[in-house]
Amino acid sequence: MPIIMVDHQGFRFLLRYKKDHLRLDFLPPVRWLATGVLTGFMVCTAVMSIFYRQLTINISGIVPVIAGFLLIRALFKFTRRETFEQFQSEINVLINTRSLNIVQS
Repeated sequence: MPIIMVDHQGFRFLLRYKKDHLRLDFLPPVRWLATGVLTGFMVCTAVMSIFYRQLTINISGIVPVIAGFLLIRALFKFTRRETFEQFQSEINVLINTRSLNIVQS
């Protein structure tokens, strides 16, 4: 399936065709993702230290990476909700206008 990448106001939007509709997804900037991964490592270290009751540094594993990635995606989307919704409405108008022109031709 083709993926269209569009950079718009700090977002990298990904447009994918899924069966009969267009799906909109995004990727935050790399520095946000790096911050999220480091935060995930720090939170996992804190949880492991509390669990074992001694300093336990957690620098391996996929859990901190996934947790940090999901946290940053949610935070980035929440703080820039208006931009995300505006782009989504613009894309829907563009796609619907284009599909109407194709149908009418």
